[in-house]
Amino acid sequence: MARPATAPQVPHHLTSGRLGPLFSLFYRFGPPRWSQYVRQHWAGQRLVIVNRVPDNETRNRLTVTARSEELAISPPGSAGDPTCEGAGGGGGRLTVTSLTTGESHTTDLPCRNWTGRKTGSWRYNDRVLADGTCQRVEIRSTRTLKAVCVGRGPSVLGFDLREGQAQHPIDVKLEVGAGPDRYCMRFGGEVKLDGANGKKFLARDSAAPSACLP
Repeated sequence: MARPATAPQVPHHLTSGRLGPLFSLFYRFGPPRWSQYVRQHWAGQRLVIVNRVPDNETRNRLTVTARSEELAISPPGSAGDPTCEGAGGGGGRLTVTSLTTGESHTTDLPCRNWTGRKTGSWRYNDRVLADGTCQRVEIRSTRTLKAVCVGRGPSVLGFDLREGQAQHPIDVKLEVGAGPDRYCMRFGGEVKLDGANGKKFLARDSAAPSACLP
């Protein structure tokens, strides 16, 4: 007689932490259908880029918020898990690029600064800016994404607004995990300030892009 199937055993190192119950659920019932790799194009709610004049890159600031009604978040232990327990080692990267001027800024998001939440969300926290320009990044199970980056740490937030030149559209790409999962936004909808004053770019309520920049 065939022996009944048994649920796979969860490795002890995955169940010993705060997210142990989540790992147990994924091992028992299997990962959700999107867990291979997430590729999502999000509607941009708000992008603010601030440069100080005269130039002082330590005072530069970038804030992005976005929302998607069809949120997809990869499970713990997968290639889309940005923590150090994620398949392939986790980590992430944020890239901001002006399609008009070619100005671009990329900052790494090391795995050691990521944590998982019981709600299924991911949070990046680097208050002292030891590992890049992003102080906080959140992918929330409430269908929202937020990133706050500043230039006062050792790394330079070198996205320069050019006087006399509009910056929009600006693409934002957040890569999460070793997969990686990609969340892509484009800001070119309701542009309040186009950056041509060399001091501030502000755009709101942009439609989701049809494709993600490579």
